Amino acid sequence: MESEAQVAASTESDAAHGLRRELGVGSLVLTQILYIVGASWIGVAATVGQAHAVLWVAAVLLFFLPLAMLVAQLARLMPLEGGLYRWSEAAFGPALGYFVAWNLWCFTVAVLAVIGVSLASVLSYALDGYGGFSVENPWHVRTASFAAIAIGALVVSLGLRLGKWVHNLGGAVHVLSFVVLIVVPFVAVTHGRPVQYRPLEVAMPAATLFTLNIFSKLAMGAFSGFEYIAIMAGECRDPARTIVRSVWISTPIIIAMFILGTCSVVAIVPHDQLDLIAPLPQTLRLGLGDTSAGHAVVGAVLMMVILRQVANICVTFAGSVRLPMVAAWQGQAPGWLGSVSRRFGSPLHSAILVSALVAVLTVVTQFGARSQEAFQLLDSSATVLYGIAYVALFAIPLFGRREVRDRIALPVRFAAVSGLLVTVLSVVLSLVPIVHVASDVAFAARVLAVVVVFNVIGLAIFLVGRRLPG
Repeated sequence: MESEAQVAASTESDAAHGLRRELGVGSLVLTQILYIVGASWIGVAATVGQAHAVLWVAAVLLFFLPLAMLVAQLARLMPLEGGLYRWSEAAFGPALGYFVAWNLWCFTVAVLAVIGVSLASVLSYALDGYGGFSVENPWHVRTASFAAIAIGALVVSLGLRLGKWVHNLGGAVHVLSFVVLIVVPFVAVTHGRPVQYRPLEVAMPAATLFTLNIFSKLAMGAFSGFEYIAIMAGECRDPARTIVRSVWISTPIIIAMFILGTCSVVAIVPHDQLDLIAPLPQTLRLGLGDTSAGHAVVGAVLMMVILRQVANICVTFAGSVRLPMVAAWQGQAPGWLGSVSRRFGSPLHSAILVSALVAVLTVVTQFGARSQEAFQLLDSSATVLYGIAYVALFAIPLFGRREVRDRIALPVRFAAVSGLLVTVLSVVLSLVPIVHVASDVAFAARVLAVVVVFNVIGLAIFLVGRRLPG
């Protein structure tokens, strides 16, 4: 691990590239909520009915809290642009650091395509058939995805001076939309609609592979992301302090949003009608009914959801374009990717690269797949890629260089064991779909193919880079 003097020198080096320190605690808290709380996870949790609370609590104890503890400690010790990339490099050396960064970056590219599919589903609820828009039409999904990519690229190119306000707005409206979701069962009851709202009723989940699969998705799928904001540590004011504070302030808010939001879905949506892509608008539609007031509220919340989706694309985009930038600074990517706009303080060349790759992936993964299956394919591929990076993250306090381990508190090291085991479980089970697909074996093969292709490309780039003259 870098000494305090080396960290200070690295921080100064980051600033010398033209980065601007735009992010404070408030912005980071809203961005953590925006990035981590994906509304689709409350639909996934609702598939187990009243047993969801037990699975959420287990995910908090076995994964989310260990993650928060570890990220807070590493961000305090190494507040460097690139986050996990730089932490892995310090713990395992440049080669493994590169592959951790590569898989984390590939995850961001895949998840940007996932968000595009999700945005198309929300738009289908908002338009309600207007203009013939359908989430089952691949060209409609691609159009929505390409529009989202363009917005994300534009906001990222203009830098965090603008981007932070987009992130803040997205986080704020996301919290507000969940507040509406949480109170919908009470509104439905007052209007005599059938609601089974029993938030204090806790049922034990069935001991099945399906339940274990859902738990793994709620753990690493829903609760991952605290380390992502650290990618932009070089653009945070006093990052060692602000990132740590944002983690602990946002933790209870995120937990409450997930659990209480799932309670509403379970209470209102029939189990056999769950929409795993857009459960929030589905729940609002059913809970508020076919009234003018209900349509007005649903319309307003759907606009919030769309704003959140666009803002989430922007923050995901922001992290994605910074990883190639830092790789270029470290001599592991072409130098042109490391250029930073003097006017906006943003990596423009990297943004162009990411935009093109997301557009290609959005088209390729939809061939021969319906929307729910395409969503699952992209999401599962992203989970495996992210899981590889998370294995490295939780391995840092366990198997990293001794000078790294010695500076990490013993309770954090013990907690990392739990996080590592849950991560491995999640990666394995991500190959098992939770929606109906034509063939489970073909689905798993497609997921593995996406992951292998990404890493073969990464290996080729790494080997070519080593042979090029310095």
